[in-house]
Amino acid sequence: MKKTFNSRLILILFGLMLTFSAQAENGLAWTELSKQQQRVLKRMQPKWDTLKPEQRRRFQKGANRWLTMTPEQRKSAKHKLERFKKMSPEQRQTLKQRLQRFKQLTPEQQQRLRKRKQWFDDLPEEKRQKLRQQWQSKTPEERRAFRKKLRQ
Repeated sequence: MKKTFNSRLILILFGLMLTFSAQAENGLAWTELSKQQQRVLKRMQPKWDTLKPEQRRRFQKGANRWLTMTPEQRKSAKHKLERFKKMSPEQRQTLKQRLQRFKQLTPEQQQRLRKRKQWFDDLPEEKRQKLRQQWQSKTPEERRAFRKKLRQ
């Protein structure tokens, strides 16, 4: 009787180990998400099981970020997503490459760029347009020289 019980217990434990191992390989199950995360990601539920584990983790991380945003930050994020959706594949690729380059910068360099971007965004629209036109009228060599000057 004791041998049978031990054998059954071992089989049950082995089955549980296989189940947990399969879940770990498949990544985060939909039911493991919090109710708030599920609400944010509800459009993803039908295809959740087809996503790779890394994709599931990225979506979960994004849902967590969304849940901590203020209403203004959410509005801005929605606007940026809409702009991204309207981009051509080439524009998206360029943006992804720029993001990769940005991530390779030191934290100080990233902060400096963020400050410059904020300065530009705070300018009146007319001034931003004028600066854009000036930039676009420059030759590639003039642009490189200008960037080099900024780095110093």
